[in-house]
Amino acid sequence: MKDLLNLRKDREVGVALSDIFSFIGQSGKPFGKILLYLVAPFYLLSSLASGWGQYQIVNSVGDISTMIDPDDIFEIYASLPWFSIGLGMLLQVLASAVMTSCIFLFIRTYEKNFHNEANGLEKAKEITVKDISSELWGHVAWVFGFTLIWLMMLFIASMFFFIPGIFLGTATSLLFAVYFIEQKGFSESMSRSMELVRNNWWRTFGFWVLLFAVFWVFNLIISLPITIMGGEEALLGATGITAIIVVIIQTITIFISSMLYVVFTVGSAIWYYSLVEKKEAVSLEHKIGSIGGKYNEDMFR
Repeated sequence: MKDLLNLRKDREVGVALSDIFSFIGQSGKPFGKILLYLVAPFYLLSSLASGWGQYQIVNSVGDISTMIDPDDIFEIYASLPWFSIGLGMLLQVLASAVMTSCIFLFIRTYEKNFHNEANGLEKAKEITVKDISSELWGHVAWVFGFTLIWLMMLFIASMFFFIPGIFLGTATSLLFAVYFIEQKGFSESMSRSMELVRNNWWRTFGFWVLLFAVFWVFNLIISLPITIMGGEEALLGATGITAIIVVIIQTITIFISSMLYVVFTVGSAIWYYSLVEKKEAVSLEHKIGSIGGKYNEDMFR
């Protein structure tokens, strides 16, 4: 492998954003293989379901004039293809769980390789698909469940003018980084994330806002094909071959957009390591500096 990137260091927001893409670029081929063989099939399936669901939604809205009472909001909601919508959402969460698990298992192995190489213990070897898949399926179910619980909590919190949801989402944004890297349970990971973000909430919020802006630009670029075709107008009344083409374009657009979420997962790992070093490497120096002085039992907790 190429020279490995030191993940465990304190970073400013700009450096953290740069290191996300440095890590992805430096990891290159092995990282890409893992995404291609283990993650892409799940996102392709979920994107196909979501693309078909969107096609059905737009067409059901297009047929609203044929309803007995188009002003009845309950009738409108009842007419939506909820099975397709629900299936697409569940498959998206499953694909997200697979991606999250793959990336953090990769990062955990990567960080171990860096430590061994830096200490002259072992030359770093290329991380293979087999290395990740051997541990993957034992984590996916847990991450899937954690994601559903976490999203439900954020949804409930967001019902109060969004502000509590934004606060909680930012404070617990390192949930999965803690789960994989520190190997803690759900409640412990939530608490640990809040502990790391405490006193760094605005920096963390700014980091996610800027990363989302970068994601939005890339997503806008890859969404141009569906825009060129006329957006929702291309979906309305589409039948036969036209409908199939529209669904395929929707699927490809959703697939590429979903795969771009890799930057958020890698970003949470980079930011986790940054906050750990910022908050705890300094305290470690203080503890070491106090050796030989007055005994403090907190040093050993």
